[in-house]
Amino acid sequence: MNNHRTTSSCGLNPAGTKVLIRLEQAEQKTASGLILVTKEEPEQQPIGIVEKISAEIPKDRLCFKVGDRVLFEKGLNYDIHEGAEDTVKYTLVSYYDVIAVLDEKTVIETINK
Repeated sequence: MNNHRTTSSCGLNPAGTKVLIRLEQAEQKTASGLILVTKEEPEQQPIGIVEKISAEIPKDRLCFKVGDRVLFEKGLNYDIHEGAEDTVKYTLVSYYDVIAVLDEKTVIETINK
């Protein structure tokens, strides 16, 4: 049984050293807890959930698994949108670009200098 793959709504199966990551949707909340929805897309944080891992990557080389929330380097990644609505976004990255596994409480802020 191959534990590298999972059933996902995205029909893409990564090859070589690639990992499919479902991007986290940025939420903006008011002080009272209301979630604000906007048509403008903010800068995407390099955080997402591992959806699929190429079967070509040996298990002993991985420090993360399907379902893990990860921080990754943006680099030359591929953005994938499913359907015309673009409600769920994915990116395809090399497993070398996954730089940390995050717990659900970890918040990452981008610092611009």
